[in-house]
Amino acid sequence: MARHGGRSRGCQMCLQRKIKVLTDKEKCDESAPECSQCRISGVKCSGPRQGALFVDMSAQIRQKSEERRAIAEQKEPRLGIPCSSTHATSHYKAIETDLPFVSTEARRKPTPRGISVEKGRSSRARTNRAIKLKGQESALLHQSTSHERQFQLPTTYQPDRSHQFELLFLSNFVASSSLSERSGAGLHTWTRELLDLLSSTEELSVSYSIRATSMAMYGRMAGSEDIEIEAIKWYARGLEAQRQSLQLAAKAPSRVILTDEAVCTSIMLSLFETMISTTPTGWLRHYDGAAKMLEMMGPERCQSQFTNKLFRTTRLATVLIGMTLDVPCVFASEVWTTIPFALHPKAPIDKLVDILLQLPGCTPLFNNITKPHDQASLALESAKVDLFNRAEPILLQLDDFWTEHKSDVDPDYDRRVHFNSSQGEEDFSSTEGILILPRGVPFRDTFAATFTALYDSANIIALIYASVASSTPEKYKQRILLHATSILASVAYHEAQGPSSGGSFAMIFPVKIVYFMSPSEVQRDSAREALFRWGANRGLNDLCTVCAPEIVRSVANRQSV
Repeated sequence: MARHGGRSRGCQMCLQRKIKVLTDKEKCDESAPECSQCRISGVKCSGPRQGALFVDMSAQIRQKSEERRAIAEQKEPRLGIPCSSTHATSHYKAIETDLPFVSTEARRKPTPRGISVEKGRSSRARTNRAIKLKGQESALLHQSTSHERQFQLPTTYQPDRSHQFELLFLSNFVASSSLSERSGAGLHTWTRELLDLLSSTEELSVSYSIRATSMAMYGRMAGSEDIEIEAIKWYARGLEAQRQSLQLAAKAPSRVILTDEAVCTSIMLSLFETMISTTPTGWLRHYDGAAKMLEMMGPERCQSQFTNKLFRTTRLATVLIGMTLDVPCVFASEVWTTIPFALHPKAPIDKLVDILLQLPGCTPLFNNITKPHDQASLALESAKVDLFNRAEPILLQLDDFWTEHKSDVDPDYDRRVHFNSSQGEEDFSSTEGILILPRGVPFRDTFAATFTALYDSANIIALIYASVASSTPEKYKQRILLHATSILASVAYHEAQGPSSGGSFAMIFPVKIVYFMSPSEVQRDSAREALFRWGANRGLNDLCTVCAPEIVRSVANRQSV
């Protein structure tokens, strides 16, 4: 029998405590995986009952039927003529024959074959037998005999498939964001631990954020508006759960507020904003919140396994935060570049991020020099000298770094750059939505393509800073073009590997660098087309066109020219 939708679906604990009969504020709110009453009381919640609920009423029906038959038998006359129909008598014979039960009297006097056990018995004996059969049947209800199976009602129960879909969404997200094991712990390798975190955590905020972000990416890639709408609902629940968790933590000073789950929640909410943007800077605010949490935790706590992986990913994000907000990176200080890596030594990608963290410190000087000035001043010249003195050492560090690690990351880099330098800008083309570059030396794998693109991005930014502060800016133009061409080659390699090649989030930054800073109009157009393709094919449309307000204005201005 199906339970009506209006009946309570509260958890078992609340039903036992009869909270369902209290006021609306006190009753079970039926939230998953635990209700508010159990969370406040500090007890383990079984969660609300979901789906169609069926109650097996066969035992009660049989019991009532047997009681009616027993009452009818008691009203029979003493002569043994039954008041009920012949069907009732034959029914008792069938039940008595099929039941795997032998009474004490039956053991003493075996009944001859072919003779009915009902023959010769009085009405009172049959009545006692009916009452005894009722008790025997109740004792045997738990057994699955052939007689019972023929009276069982068919069931429409179907197993819950929500967990299977959740695994589908999450596996797609991990495949699209993470790279090969060669990346060490530097580029989104923490995403591989999300499945274990999802199955073990008791924090609703991190569960909701993981579910929302993975559903958002899958919905965008599959073009399903229903999945996107459902992802937005889970995102709203994640925000509310995070707010409630922080409020509860503030009321309980003994509880540890800053945990790995809290940092992971902020990062996942930021990644959701890159796919379905609620505000243009929402992704930046969430990532900035994760960075501040790690800063409050201190460099010593960032040495542990999972926290260390989250810290390494957040370090790279703070480069974008610093360049967007014109603020230096706190993680660029010496304590943050040494202590967190005491237990887990730096991979080459971490050493490259150390250099990238120095770039936001140059951004305020660059913006001050490039903004309109009425006339040259001593302050402007001093800013140029200061910017040049910061940019040139960064370029030297990049050269030394690449000399040391090029053979491990991309040994064919020089051959590829030499080949691309001999090609003209007319060789850039796009066929069927994929960037096509001249045939040259391929990359070793997607990790090498992403690593090289980040290295080229750092060079382009430092070269732009040096050229603005230099009296001979033209000498930097050719180097900028070569690095931009290398980034477009990385994009073409990723597109050839398919939408799930990995590194989707990490590659957007280098493509935007080409779009904003390349002196070649052909390269800028190629990067612009790549951004729109990656936004459509990889579920990152808002990251490519909305999340950075500058790109919207730049695209609009260039289209209007």
